[in-house]
Amino acid sequence: MFYTYKFISRLDGTLINSASSKALGGRTEVLCGEQNVVNTLLQFASKAKNRIDACVDYTRPSLVIKFDQLRNAFLSAKNRGVKLRYVTEITEDNIAYCKELIKMVNELRHLDGIKGNFYISETEYIIPTSLHEEGKPASKLIYSNVKEIVEHQRQFVFDSFWTRSIPAEQKIRELEEGIIRYETKVLENKEEIFHHMKSVIQKSTERSVVSSIGGMQLVYNNFFEDYKSIVANKKRIAVECESESENKGIRWITFIDKYSIQLVKIFLNAGIYK
Repeated sequence: MFYTYKFISRLDGTLINSASSKALGGRTEVLCGEQNVVNTLLQFASKAKNRIDACVDYTRPSLVIKFDQLRNAFLSAKNRGVKLRYVTEITEDNIAYCKELIKMVNELRHLDGIKGNFYISETEYIIPTSLHEEGKPASKLIYSNVKEIVEHQRQFVFDSFWTRSIPAEQKIRELEEGIIRYETKVLENKEEIFHHMKSVIQKSTERSVVSSIGGMQLVYNNFFEDYKSIVANKKRIAVECESESENKGIRWITFIDKYSIQLVKIFLNAGIYK
């Protein structure tokens, strides 16, 4: 048995009533059940006239290739002249499926760390839930044909992912040839800067920092536990190897005065050297 729950939501996530929904000129609803989800995806592909933009995580390329109904639906759309743009995370595990996907879409691109899935046509927006078993369709899907939502998701969400992504062929070559990609870019969005800093810190085994005391305060407020994890990992490796670890842990150069000494002591007690 399948169930349909109807609701309307503003772009900021707050609920609004059905009367407001009519003013927006469309509907937004949640569909439950794998077959309901599949049917909605198939109808979505068949109704698209000009474009389909897809942003999906690393598990979805295999589903599109293995699931005949979905593969045929996207191929049929492309044969009708619908332009298919597809962004996913290409990994060593899904590279074979992505090579097949390149043949099915107009453009396939790679972006690190994509979470969640959504598809946008010129008139509809659908979000299969990210909580799914690999190789199987999602069991729940959010559907909307509200013009305001569709345009917002394309212009401010998909397009931002698209501009940050790289061609699939480039990522595939990097994986197959072991190429390390170096890049320099300027981050201006505060949330993007925060997530980038946290990701870099969490991947680090050692860090050397030169900063003002303000930089130290920033780390203490936001990333101190991640820094302590680096120190703890250094100690663990030293114990396992029964010798001093080669990595240097965390070293920090900053200005110390009577106003900052208490903060500095906290870092020293955590095993961070000045």
